[in-house]
Parts: sequence; structure tokens; C-alpha cells
Amino acid sequence: MPWIPNFGLSLWQKGAGPKEYAASRGDHDIRRFVVHYALEDPATRRIGDSQVTLEANTQRNVEGTDQIKIPVRFERNEEGRLGAISFLPQVPSPNLAIATTYPLVMSTVSFWSSIMGIPIGIYGMTVLDEKHNAKYEARPQHAASERFWLPMGLQLGEHWHVILGLYREGKASPSPYFQFLMFFKVLEGFYERKTILIGSLKENLDRRGVEYREPPTRITKDMLLFALAPPEWASAWEGKSFGELYKYLDRTHRRRISHTFPKTEPSLNPDDWNDYHATVFLANLLDQVARDLIVSHLEQMVVKEKEA
Repeated sequence: MPWIPNFGLSLWQKGAGPKEYAASRGDHDIRRFVVHYALEDPATRRIGDSQVTLEANTQRNVEGTDQIKIPVRFERNEEGRLGAISFLPQVPSPNLAIATTYPLVMSTVSFWSSIMGIPIGIYGMTVLDEKHNAKYEARPQHAASERFWLPMGLQLGEHWHVILGLYREGKASPSPYFQFLMFFKVLEGFYERKTILIGSLKENLDRRGVEYREPPTRITKDMLLFALAPPEWASAWEGKSFGELYKYLDRTHRRRISHTFPKTEPSLNPDDWNDYHATVFLANLLDQVARDLIVSHLEQMVVKEKEA
């Protein structure tokens, strides 16, 4: 799951007591927040780092979308490079503090990346409500460990290796836009070239005397829940088929990501908060659908190595 939840702050780690958070969420007065974005150098996997040299902490004012000036701090790390960017917006809620500053930090790092030719990303972020001392934090989390095992007697054709490679590439990327494309290509393989994938699978099963079973392909309530889908999306798509999802996304969001200024859909801006929202939960949902398609087919022929 990408490091910023799709909606609200309910899934964020909290650094204060429930009273502080209740006061923060219930207060609608304009007040100062500190929104701290920790940078990451994707090339070296270093957190709190970048390839931008910074001699000393630097403060400037930037203009938000409402033409109001927002103080911003560029923070130096111990190695003398830019390690974080913090904004101090005056807004009535932590959600608005994020929505106000996210396009500012993303457009800044996008500019540097393009002009300097360097990779630069956002690792995680914290939001501090100074009035109520309520701190929210979002950063990548370790998933539960999986038990080690090896497959025995599993022979996959070239097309299946393509599918597995696409899924791995998507899963390894922190970008929801790249995740979306890789997971969508997995679905494309199943729905545009299914005879190739299923044909090689049936051949393997026939050699073992096992009959192929067509797995269920319906979007479940749990899938939508773990995808962090908006309520209106969850109610509309629960119970629909994976194929319906594939066809819908093929003519809508896939075009927005695959094409610059598409004719039939509004352009997608990777630095825009709303476009990020629209992509995150779809990438999460496609992740589950793609893996379900892979596992439900391959589990019919996978034999785990016997434990020593």
C-alpha cells in the first residue's frame, strides 16, 4: 500500500493521546500546522536524503493555490544534503494541511528531478497540529512475515513468467501510477490473452491427471475495504466481475495514466492531490485482483516443498 492513505487520517500512526486528537479533529478554526515531508533518494534507497546539496537550512515563502503565502523550510541532513521539506500552512484541519501542501512539495521535487536529471521522492510525512499538539505520521510499514517455502514440480511457460514479472515490478514500486500500469497489464494478459495462459496451465494439469477449475473472479467487500475504496465506489463495485473492472478501467483511468492529454479523459497530473487519491485505491484494488487471478490459477498446480 502506498505511504499516504487514500482518505482521512484514520490509518495514520498517532503520536499523542486521544484527547489531543479529538480536539484536533473537532476544531475548525484556522491555525498553524507543520507538514513535514521526509525525502528519499531512490537510487541509493537512502531515507532523509537526496542528491541536492544544501549548505544550511533555508526558509522561503511559497504561494498556495489560493494565492496565500505559506512558509516553507528546506532542511539539511548530516551529510550536507537536502533531507526534508516542511510547510507551515494556516488552515482549519489536518486534512486540508495535507491537501494544501502536497501539490507544492510534489511540483518542487518534480522540477528538480527534471532539471537536474536526478531521482527524488517522498518517503513519508508527519502533520503536527501545533495548537492541540496532535501529531499524525504516515510512512511505509513492514508487512507480516511470510513463511519460507519453495515450489516443486512447477513448470511455467514463457507467458506466465511475463505475468509474474509484471506483478513483481508493480509490487516493488512505491509509485501508485506505475503500480496501476503493471497490475493492469496482468489483467490485460488474462482478459486479452487468456487462451495462451490457460492453455499452458491446462497442459501442465493434464500431464498430472488434474482437471482445470475456473476460479471465481468477483470483487469482494474485503477487497474494496483493503483497497481503501471510497464508499460510493465500494457500494457500486462489490460483486462485480474482474472482467467488468478491467473493461471500465481500460477506457477511463488507464488512458489517463498511459497517455498525455488524452482526448476522451481529463489529463492526469501525478503531482495533484486529487489525482493521487483517484489512483491510490485503484492501484490497491488492482493489486488484489491481479494477485487473486495469479494465485487462483497457479495454486491448482503448485506443490510446496516438503519441510525438512
